Amino acid sequence: MTCKLTAEPGTPHKQHQSRATTTEWLCLEQVIDTAGTHQFPAMQRLTISQGHAFILVYSVASQQTLEQLWPIYEEICEIKGSEMQYVPVVLVGNKSDEANREVPTEDGVGLAAQWKCCFMETSAKMNHNVQQLFKELFAMEKRKAVSLRVNDTGLPG
Repeated sequence: MTCKLTAEPGTPHKQHQSRATTTEWLCLEQVIDTAGTHQFPAMQRLTISQGHAFILVYSVASQQTLEQLWPIYEEICEIKGSEMQYVPVVLVGNKSDEANREVPTEDGVGLAAQWKCCFMETSAKMNHNVQQLFKELFAMEKRKAVSLRVNDTGLPG
């Protein structure tokens, strides 16, 4: 998997592009880092409306970062509406290598159960579970595509 980071001057978010090949799929993903876009709510709403899957990341070393995800998740639900049941979402506790945790793993697991989404902990610094995160997201997207085809036509594939 290769990644390309681009940041346009004057834009409120960064774009990460990568290309991944699995045994069955060639995936081109665009990850948009919306950190700090609360200053640009229209941009965040547009990004959410165009998104196909979401990774909601908090730091296990900061309870506040977990709490800040609530309004973002609620906005995703509001914008996606009835489609939300088909939208892949992964809740990620990052910095799992940190010794001083404020957020126990159980809190992340519980919130993911409440939101009916996948959960995992990662360490970007140690490159722990980062590849697995994107593999899981690809698998969720693939299951969604198959499910939508079955629901739309009444027949598999």
